[in-house]
Amino acid sequence: MQEHRKSRGPAGVRGRNLATGALVAAVAALGVAPAADAAVKGARSIEAAHSRDLVILSDYPKNKEVMVEVLRGGVLLGTTINSHYETDDTGFLEINHVGGDCYDGNVSPDIRPGDMVRTTVGGPGGSDVDDMIVQNVTHEGAPKERIITRTLPAVVDDLGNVITPEHTVEEHTGIFVATGFATTPDGTPLPGDVEFRLNHPTKGIWAATGRRDWRSTGQAGPDGRYAIEFDTNDHPEDAPLIKGAALASLWLGSTSELSGYDDIGSACAPAPTSAITALSHTLIGSAVQDITVSGPVQDGVTVSVVSRALTVARSRSMQVP
Repeated sequence: MQEHRKSRGPAGVRGRNLATGALVAAVAALGVAPAADAAVKGARSIEAAHSRDLVILSDYPKNKEVMVEVLRGGVLLGTTINSHYETDDTGFLEINHVGGDCYDGNVSPDIRPGDMVRTTVGGPGGSDVDDMIVQNVTHEGAPKERIITRTLPAVVDDLGNVITPEHTVEEHTGIFVATGFATTPDGTPLPGDVEFRLNHPTKGIWAATGRRDWRSTGQAGPDGRYAIEFDTNDHPEDAPLIKGAALASLWLGSTSELSGYDDIGSACAPAPTSAITALSHTLIGSAVQDITVSGPVQDGVTVSVVSRALTVARSRSMQVP
């Protein structure tokens, strides 16, 4: 996640209304879009930290309502359509950072790589729309010191007596390595730099930087894995503090589409992960031949809909609650 100005799968279900009024439903799974292309206008940026389900907008029109939506495979997971959040006088807006800035229902969707974050300036019905795909940027915890193991030969005296047998020793290098992955949702390594940031555990100052944050960059290798170094040899007093630092990784390969990974935890309560959230028709009559039921599905959950016969007179209709 960037340094911020303010503290900082789906399934579709189809049914058919037959001439007799019988409603038959079936489940069809939808795929996840893996594209890495940003579709964000001008100097604007959308940042998504999927470990915290956090979305940050920067350099948007000032003091304007912006609706934020999260979609997976075209299925809406969360929206701020009824919250009417506005950017501040710098064009900045955060969703699900400190609580009180949640999606509708005072919850937040579980944002994952492959999800789309979509914004609409002016709120519902606006035509100024941007979107981005959340990339698979992760980290594997606090940087670990690189340790070198060496084998020392035996020491013998002039008579061939072993004074010290052959043995191995571990040497501390003072270099700490942060690891993780930076790929598209389908596993392709992301181009460009990945930034890894250590925020001082006591909100003090790192000797290495003279700041509360310590940043270093690297790039993903052919397998999508990165290894980013923090050298404490000039400032060994920093070394014992690294383990307790707050961590963040951020892909810098795009200036408008920023995917990151912070410490885990959402400020807002989680939204339901398996639920029917939309119906293509709520008014059913003889003219309605197809009904689509959709909503998010948690990993490992099998979705099914029980068929139910509905008797509907040809000259009447019924409302689905």
